[in-house]
Amino acid sequence: MPLQGPAPHYMRRDVVLYAPRPLYAGPIRPGPVRMCYTLNRQNMSILHVPGLGDFAAFSGDGKGRNNPDGIAWKDSGAIPPGAYYVVNRQSGGYLSQARNFFYEQFDLPNKSEWFALWQCALCDSQNVNGVTRGNFRLHPRGPMGVSLGCVTVDKKCDFEKISGYLRSRDPDLPIPGSSLKAFGTLEVM
Repeated sequence: MPLQGPAPHYMRRDVVLYAPRPLYAGPIRPGPVRMCYTLNRQNMSILHVPGLGDFAAFSGDGKGRNNPDGIAWKDSGAIPPGAYYVVNRQSGGYLSQARNFFYEQFDLPNKSEWFALWQCALCDSQNVNGVTRGNFRLHPRGPMGVSLGCVTVDKKCDFEKISGYLRSRDPDLPIPGSSLKAFGTLEVM
């Protein structure tokens, strides 16, 4: 059956404007990864990735950065403690794909490479002391160096190592109540 609509960017030979990134050459993860992150009240904390290493990261901004007392502060508080499934970030429509392609060309943050952090199947927000917090992601530090509650890996090269490690196998951890599978979990303490 012929392809309906425009061909995806990876099938079109006329839009390759960049060299593909080298393939991930690190260790293959043995199964779902059980990562750990601690809200330590310091400027930086450690994201522990078993089988790969420890990486500098932060969550929240200003007085909320890595502060467990500020988890209910909208847009500046750290990610609330708990267990999160690490899943592929859902991409948007054509506009989002075009924006991501543009960002890739200029080495800007490409949100399609980020991971979503869900507490349950399709749960992208939660209520913390009457405040709705959500859209938590695992991503590299951007040009502004800001975190609105996401777990933000301080160095882009470290995020690329983590991403390559997580994506070295297909998601294989079932998320209860759905047919979705996660790469692993992130325990925030």
